[in-house]
Amino acid sequence: MNFKFSRTVATATCAVLSGCIGLRPTEPGPIVTDRPDFTESTDVVPTGMLQVEGGYTYARAAGEHGHTVGEILIRVPIARRLEFRAEPGSYISASGGPSEFEDGGAGFKVALIQAAETAGGLRPAISLLAGSSTPREFGRGAYQPEAKLAIGVGLTERFAFASNLNYAYLNDTGRRFNQFSGSASLAVGLAEQIGSYLEYFIFNRESIGGSAAGYLNGGLTYQFNDDFQADVRIGAGMVGDESPGGGRYFIGLGLARRW
Repeated sequence: MNFKFSRTVATATCAVLSGCIGLRPTEPGPIVTDRPDFTESTDVVPTGMLQVEGGYTYARAAGEHGHTVGEILIRVPIARRLEFRAEPGSYISASGGPSEFEDGGAGFKVALIQAAETAGGLRPAISLLAGSSTPREFGRGAYQPEAKLAIGVGLTERFAFASNLNYAYLNDTGRRFNQFSGSASLAVGLAEQIGSYLEYFIFNRESIGGSAAGYLNGGLTYQFNDDFQADVRIGAGMVGDESPGGGRYFIGLGLARRW
């Protein structure tokens, strides 16, 4: 992926969107991303700005391994509590299978309830995310719609808790099935620019004939400034057809930039 995105183009894009729908930039504060963890944040990108996130993941399971390059998420605010989200699709290379670009996706995030203004107020922030994959060829492939309820609570100045409750109506080899998933994540601020998290997420099934699968995942983030962040993560399968001893794990890294 190319992170040398033109600042002029990004600024112009935001200016056009803001001008068309009469938005005024909100106070941005430090960047808040939806990566590297599985749990989506409740935050919406401040109006008048554009945010791009992306990364790389190496995963291994059942003696096979794969690489995912891209993971790009483009987030564009269209109102103070609403953002548009676009995913161009990643390049996937897997052992024992063809290398290819996966389908992209598009959706929205809307902030329903704002959190307490001070940490420790225990009033949660709640947001709703909805979207779907978008097959590259119209009429071929299958749409994969999903919805997520994101909840976040600031416990103290250093600790925060977040959770997602998700539903997806997926297509697996031409047959549809219902997938439910959820997560619980604890974030800890280690220093002014360094953050960390530990989370657990689980699926009722990952394929039409599969069983429940759960993963433990942790990572670090580093903010170079209020608009630029790097991350690294590592996770392993804890529940499912394979035990962690079977080699079911993943590692990854990424970047996020806001203009």
